[in-house]
Amino acid sequence: MIYTIKSEVILDKKKECYKKILTINKKSPDLHAIIKTIKRDKVSPFKISCCNVDDKCIHALIHPETKLLLKSDEIDVLFQYITQHNYSIEYNMSKIIQKTNLNKDLICFIKKIDL
Repeated sequence: MIYTIKSEVILDKKKECYKKILTINKKSPDLHAIIKTIKRDKVSPFKISCCNVDDKCIHALIHPETKLLLKSDEIDVLFQYITQHNYSIEYNMSKIIQKTNLNKDLICFIKKIDL
Protein backbone atom coordinates (compact mmCIF):
# COMPACT_ATOMS: atom_id res chain seq x y z
CA MET A 1 0.00 0.00 0.00
CA ILE A 2 1.22 3.48 -0.85
CA TYR A 3 0.75 6.43 1.50
CA THR A 4 0.85 10.15 0.71
CA ILE A 5 2.81 12.54 2.93
CA LYS A 6 1.76 16.19 2.58
CA SER A 7 2.26 19.48 4.35
CA GLU A 8 -0.91 21.23 5.44
CA VAL A 9 -1.62 24.53 7.12
CA ILE A 10 -3.69 24.32 10.29
CA LEU A 11 -4.95 26.92 12.70
CA ASP A 12 -3.54 26.56 16.22
CA LYS A 13 -6.35 28.08 18.27
CA LYS A 14 -4.37 27.97 21.52
CA LYS A 15 -1.45 29.99 20.16
CA GLU A 16 -3.62 31.91 17.68
CA CYS A 17 -1.33 31.24 14.75
CA TYR A 18 -1.01 29.08 11.67
CA LYS A 19 1.28 26.06 11.51
CA LYS A 20 2.42 23.98 8.58
CA ILE A 21 2.32 20.35 9.68
CA LEU A 22 2.94 16.94 8.13
CA THR A 23 -0.01 14.67 7.34
CA ILE A 24 -0.60 11.21 5.91
CA ASN A 25 -3.60 10.31 3.76
CA LYS A 26 -4.64 7.19 5.71
CA LYS A 27 -3.79 5.27 8.83
CA SER A 28 -1.14 2.58 8.70
CA PRO A 29 -0.98 -0.14 11.36
CA ASP A 30 2.82 0.10 11.42
CA LEU A 31 2.83 3.87 11.88
CA HIS A 32 -0.06 4.20 14.35
CA ALA A 33 2.28 5.48 17.08
CA ILE A 34 2.96 8.67 15.10
CA ILE A 35 -0.51 9.29 13.63
CA LYS A 36 -3.09 11.43 15.39
CA THR A 37 -6.47 12.11 13.81
CA ILE A 38 -7.46 15.71 14.42
CA LYS A 39 -10.40 17.91 13.48
CA ARG A 40 -9.74 20.16 10.53
CA ASP A 41 -10.69 23.74 11.35
CA LYS A 42 -11.22 26.20 8.55
CA VAL A 43 -8.03 28.15 7.97
CA SER A 44 -10.02 30.92 6.35
CA PRO A 45 -13.74 31.69 6.15
CA PHE A 46 -13.19 32.16 2.41
CA LYS A 47 -11.84 28.67 1.82
CA ILE A 48 -14.71 26.51 0.63
CA SER A 49 -14.81 22.77 1.09
CA CYS A 50 -16.20 20.80 -1.81
CA CYS A 51 -18.63 18.97 0.47
CA ASN A 52 -16.12 16.18 0.98
CA VAL A 53 -16.87 14.34 4.22
CA ASP A 54 -13.19 13.41 4.55
CA ASP A 55 -12.32 17.11 4.85
CA LYS A 56 -13.50 17.17 8.48
CA CYS A 57 -10.51 15.28 9.87
CA ILE A 58 -6.88 14.85 8.94
CA HIS A 59 -4.30 12.29 9.97
CA ALA A 60 -1.55 14.44 11.42
CA LEU A 61 1.90 13.04 12.05
CA ILE A 62 3.31 13.50 15.53
CA HIS A 63 6.84 13.49 16.91
CA PRO A 64 7.59 9.97 18.23
CA GLU A 65 9.14 11.36 21.43
CA THR A 66 7.40 14.65 22.23
CA LYS A 67 4.00 13.63 20.78
CA LEU A 68 3.60 17.15 19.37
CA LEU A 69 2.42 17.69 15.81
CA LEU A 70 5.30 17.33 13.35
CA LYS A 71 5.97 20.60 11.58
CA SER A 72 7.05 20.65 7.95
CA ASP A 73 10.60 21.58 8.90
CA GLU A 74 10.87 18.38 10.96
CA ILE A 75 10.74 16.11 7.92
CA ASP A 76 14.03 14.52 8.99
CA VAL A 77 12.32 13.10 12.10
CA LEU A 78 9.66 11.50 9.93
CA PHE A 79 12.17 10.06 7.45
CA GLN A 80 14.23 8.55 10.25
CA TYR A 81 11.12 6.98 11.80
CA ILE A 82 9.75 5.49 8.59
CA THR A 83 13.16 4.12 7.63
CA GLN A 84 13.45 2.39 11.01
CA HIS A 85 10.00 0.85 10.42
CA ASN A 86 10.83 -0.55 6.97
CA TYR A 87 9.20 2.08 4.77
CA SER A 88 10.78 3.57 1.70
CA ILE A 89 10.20 6.77 -0.22
CA GLU A 90 8.73 6.28 -3.69
CA TYR A 91 11.05 8.81 -5.29
CA ASN A 92 10.03 8.42 -8.94
CA MET A 93 6.31 8.54 -8.25
CA SER A 94 6.75 11.59 -6.01
CA LYS A 95 8.76 13.41 -8.69
CA ILE A 96 6.12 12.77 -11.37
CA ILE A 97 3.36 14.33 -9.29
CA GLN A 98 5.55 17.23 -8.16
CA LYS A 99 6.54 18.04 -11.76
CA THR A 100 2.92 18.19 -12.88
CA ASN A 101 1.99 20.58 -10.05
CA LEU A 102 -1.14 18.52 -9.38
CA ASN A 103 -0.52 18.67 -5.67
CA LYS A 104 1.70 21.52 -4.50
CA ASP A 105 1.58 20.32 -0.86
CA LEU A 106 2.85 16.84 -1.70
CA ILE A 107 6.09 15.93 0.02
CA CYS A 108 6.39 12.30 -1.06
CA PHE A 109 4.82 8.88 -1.34
CA ILE A 110 5.97 6.08 0.95
CA LYS A 111 5.41 2.33 1.02
CA LYS A 112 6.23 -0.61 3.24
CA ILE A 113 9.26 -2.61 2.15
CA ASP A 114 8.51 -6.32 1.72
CA LEU A 115 11.10 -8.25 3.66
